[in-house]
Amino acid sequence: MRLTPFLPLRRHIGRVSRWRENTTQGDRWMASGLILAAQGFHRIKGYGKPKELIKALEIKIETEEELKEVA
Repeated sequence: MRLTPFLPLRRHIGRVSRWRENTTQGDRWMASGLILAAQGFHRIKGYGKPKELIKALEIKIETEEELKEVA
């Protein structure tokens, strides 16, 4: 069985027995559950290099446009 990072959220929200529409309690349950789920998230490799990513994407777009012009 593969565990998902949202399993703590499901467990946390599963404890709620009564959702009331006229209060913000449901929002608070969701927020606290997402905070618990975030502890299981992993960072994406290269997350600290957005400038390099943008430059690489621009180069890729330029080369694709050149290939379209040739074809």
